[in-house]
Amino acid sequence: MHAYFWLTEYSFNTLIYQAHMFGYLKLRITKHDFPYSARRFMETTCSSGDCIGAFVPEIGEKYPDSAVEVSVETAVRPVATLTPDRMTINLSTAMEVQVKSVDNNVRTLASTNASITLSFVPEMRQQNLIGKITLHSLSLSNVKFLNGQVLSTPVQMDNALTKLIGLTIIPKLNVLADRGVKLPIAGGVRFVNTYISVKQGYVIVGTDVTKTW
Repeated sequence: MHAYFWLTEYSFNTLIYQAHMFGYLKLRITKHDFPYSARRFMETTCSSGDCIGAFVPEIGEKYPDSAVEVSVETAVRPVATLTPDRMTINLSTAMEVQVKSVDNNVRTLASTNASITLSFVPEMRQQNLIGKITLHSLSLSNVKFLNGQVLSTPVQMDNALTKLIGLTIIPKLNVLADRGVKLPIAGGVRFVNTYISVKQGYVIVGTDVTKTW
């Protein structure tokens, strides 16, 4: 037997709302969250020029030989929008950038609001709705840097945080997305040859249905 199921934006936004409310979208990023080969990115001093102290020289000059940590959390409920062939998720987040010295003294360097846009391609793996983030973008606003000075979207900080997201948050989200969400189906029912089609405002899941009892 072949069957079709419809899922609307409301279904996806309900899942995202629960993740937001229960704190699943709250992260603290340290160098240990990076691939081993990229951990120097979170340091304030480097010779290669590929660390946050090089991206934002003020940090490297004021706090040499230290490590940067970043806290990220959603400020309001994220919004998912379905368009043909993809889902876009818009997140309004609050970020705090801190520096940790060798003696474990922690100081706040900057705080900022960040609008993050994720482009997500849904897929089906048998009974599981999975997917992969293919694109992401970030835009900063209300940046308060170092001694309380307010800067208008500094390019250096924007570039550094964009790279940070690409190296840490996106891979973590893709691991979760590859695990997927199992569709609620009755016991003894199996989906085979499952596929998904993303439309404007909804998705259609088509599948052959078999019974195992």
